[in-house]
Amino acid sequence: MLGSQQQQRAPLSRKDTLRNLLASLSLDIDAPPSSPPLPQNPNVPLSSEQRPDRLPIPVDQAAITSTSPSDSDSSSLNSQFLSYLKKHAKKGYRNVKQYVKNSLKGSSFEHVEHFTKLDDVVEADMKDARKNPEILREAEISRKNRICDEEQRFQQQRKERMRVPFAKFIGVAVEEVDVRDIPIIGVGGSGGGMKAMIATAGFLQGMEEAGFFDLVMYISGVSGSCWTLGNLYTAAEGSPTALVNHFTRVCTQHPFDLEHLDRIISQDPTRIYLIFGGLMQKYFCGLPRGIVDLYGAVLVAHFFHHPHDRAFREEDFKFSSQIPTFFEGGRHPLPIYTAVRHARPWKDRKFDHEDTKMSIEEYENMTGKKLEQIQEELDKAEEDADMDEKIKLVENEEAWWQWFEFSPYQIGSEELDVWFPTWAFGRRFVGGVAVDKVPEIDFSTIFGLTASAMCLPFSKALSTVSTMQEGGKNSLTDGIKSLTGMLMAPNASEFVKSILSKHFIHSSFNWNPLYDPVKGQETQQPGLWNSKRIQWIDAGVDNNQPFYAFTREGRDVDIIFVLDSSTDVEKDVIPPDFEAFSKRVNVQITPTSPEPNTGRRRPSGACNPPLIPGSESVSTTPSEETLPTKTTPPSEIQAFFLDRYCQTFHATPLDPTGYGPHTEPNLRREMDLVYMPNLRNGSVTREFLFGPNDVGFSKLEWKEWESRGLAESARRNFLEQVERIRKLVGSVWERKRMERMETVGRL
Repeated sequence: MLGSQQQQRAPLSRKDTLRNLLASLSLDIDAPPSSPPLPQNPNVPLSSEQRPDRLPIPVDQAAITSTSPSDSDSSSLNSQFLSYLKKHAKKGYRNVKQYVKNSLKGSSFEHVEHFTKLDDVVEADMKDARKNPEILREAEISRKNRICDEEQRFQQQRKERMRVPFAKFIGVAVEEVDVRDIPIIGVGGSGGGMKAMIATAGFLQGMEEAGFFDLVMYISGVSGSCWTLGNLYTAAEGSPTALVNHFTRVCTQHPFDLEHLDRIISQDPTRIYLIFGGLMQKYFCGLPRGIVDLYGAVLVAHFFHHPHDRAFREEDFKFSSQIPTFFEGGRHPLPIYTAVRHARPWKDRKFDHEDTKMSIEEYENMTGKKLEQIQEELDKAEEDADMDEKIKLVENEEAWWQWFEFSPYQIGSEELDVWFPTWAFGRRFVGGVAVDKVPEIDFSTIFGLTASAMCLPFSKALSTVSTMQEGGKNSLTDGIKSLTGMLMAPNASEFVKSILSKHFIHSSFNWNPLYDPVKGQETQQPGLWNSKRIQWIDAGVDNNQPFYAFTREGRDVDIIFVLDSSTDVEKDVIPPDFEAFSKRVNVQITPTSPEPNTGRRRPSGACNPPLIPGSESVSTTPSEETLPTKTTPPSEIQAFFLDRYCQTFHATPLDPTGYGPHTEPNLRREMDLVYMPNLRNGSVTREFLFGPNDVGFSKLEWKEWESRGLAESARRNFLEQVERIRKLVGSVWERKRMERMETVGRL
């Protein structure tokens, strides 16, 4: 009957079909996999779909329901399709895929067949040592915070490579330059969505033109700037200029437009295996897939797509694969992505008495429960914990953010003293040793979780709203800000405070490298070591600048360039991120450049100790009416932001051998900071009638002139400050040179 109805009805549109398929692929955070029904007759052999070792992929009922048509549309094939999915969701993905294949045969969406093969292709690839040579290697956790041997070798090779361009940049003979004296320079891009992504690319383009990019050792980012890094070493092939051109082209499309995704896949339907293979691999590894995983996969498809139909490259989908192409021999700056874990002691698990010597099958037989069911029960127990205790801890600010970093060599946290090879990302660790050998997890996982601002706790989302620019009288913006102020007031009810501490959207689930049930049994205390899984989210929730990526032992960074595309850069002379950094690593930050004459100056004591010793005043904050606009003459714009395009500071550690309240190490050595906010540039405003703050951080679709104008503002802002930068870099080189010569003289 269904077949005859199909012949009389129009086929599904490409967009609706893709939406339905995506709904059936993922989003199963709360639903454990369910096995397909076995034949009633025990003499009937099992089909490949019914073998116990081939678990189906569950379908998220919520995702299906959200795309369901109205009752009035029940006669459409789309309705039949969705009804079938709802009815048979528990039978798993394998039962559904044959129906999809048969019912859509002859439709305009021919590449649906590749979706139906996705699980088979990924399962076979996971066992292929030619494609994934890392599955032949053993992996274990390192508890050493010092950078690994591979990164030390990269650092030395990079210094040798930059000797000639460094001499040229500071204007000395090559013979005068000893590589030991070359300052180690780190460049950090702020968070701020696609706005920060494009602006950071513009700054890097300016560095490339000035000959400065060749002197950079590390590039790190928060949130949107992580997308800059992700595209720099994939689509742009290491060229900042190519990166800006790439963004100008691809950002004209909304990344989550299904018709756009369909066009990308239609150019080569086998791209399905690369785009969505990571979701399937997480399924086979026993990890839930969620919104952030799908978000990362679609973003990768959007950004790795080239308008001129350049083929997708498999190496782009594996982070560690970038090493031979870009970092061997020190060819390019090393990228460092950042994310944080929300440390909430009241959420930590207690030891669950699992016998680690048993196999999973033996343990499940002993308990009579599946591991997924046990995990769900533990999750529910945590949610039902005593709310009064939660509120007390929230009020006492006993929750904090633990920083993690992701480089092509290692992933880990300096605070937790835990590091593992990037090629082992995706493996399950128990007691510091990987207990399986699976391929490195898809790069889209990092792409998604490092910019997962949607996973912030509600309180942080409201804080972001509170920084929105003022609207007009009785405007919606002012109303939202007023409501935000009421919710976040110190005297708010306990119920409100408990709501504000929640994460309403879960981030990506990954295996916890610190999982150690033996330690849990010995201590019988709640702790991260009792949890099999871990979640990381956008680091901008704690600090919108990636300072901590540059302070790791052995990196020995001398100068950090802070590229800021935050919301309030036109108002703040010194962003609050400096304050948070100074307190966390116990450092004194003092200005070494002239004090700007406009902008909001943070009060004395904002940094601990004071950022500006002896200053007890706060300069006038410019109002919306006094800030330059796109109609302001260029000369007035430049005069207004005089001395703010490039501000320099010196950081002095106060307790170099000490540790912070959560065991994070203090800053070990002195360094210089160069703060470069992406302020309105006079010449760019005149040419493009556009300024960086004319758009918000949430914008996802850009006109070519908007993205070009944003990048151009950053590019020119850097190029106009090159002489000041040259002088600073030269002075740091001279200082290091003199210190080395004095040391040699004493010996």
